Amino acid sequence: MKIDFDENPIINKMNAIKFDLNPKINISKISQDSEFLNIFRESIKKINTLEVQSEDISKKFELGYQNVGINDVMLEMQKAAIALNFGIQVTNKLVGAYQEIMNMNI
Repeated sequence: MKIDFDENPIINKMNAIKFDLNPKINISKISQDSEFLNIFRESIKKINTLEVQSEDISKKFELGYQNVGINDVMLEMQKAAIALNFGIQVTNKLVGAYQEIMNMNI
């Protein structure tokens, strides 16, 4: 399963939250070459790579490759699941932190 990631829905959600909380604040759209956005994209790509590797080794096991054991399949699947859950938690924390910052009085 390949994960296609588009950061625009997250940015749009943050901008909507910002507007609801304080319409006077003008935050420009995150530039395409911002360091944070690049780190976030790389993290999503790593999670995607783990998911693809998990599927590949699972298919090899199903096809009966001799050098692939069930322990290898389970290990790769757990790595992918942990990475995905961690990515979801980080994203949720980022959105929560953004909401908290926007709730602060200036």
